[in-house]
Amino acid sequence: MKISDHAFVRFLERVCGKDVETTRTNLAASLSSAAEAAATLGMRRFTVLADGMKYIVADGVLVTVVPDGPAERAPRPLRERDEP
Repeated sequence: MKISDHAFVRFLERVCGKDVETTRTNLAASLSSAAEAAATLGMRRFTVLADGMKYIVADGVLVTVVPDGPAERAPRPLRERDEP
């Protein structure tokens, strides 16, 4: 079973009681000064390091958030759809 992003956000809101839109607004505000600085320099892609996380921004959109530190990924098993 897969879970859509929409369903997951509704779960966070309705089951966990998270105010997702306020969190989104606060996150955007936190990154705004970095976005303004990047725009001034003509940068379309940039990374913000804060609170042990990397916030990756491309073309004005926060595209992902990853831990800041060495990438420690365990090998994952080959899935049927990964096969050529």
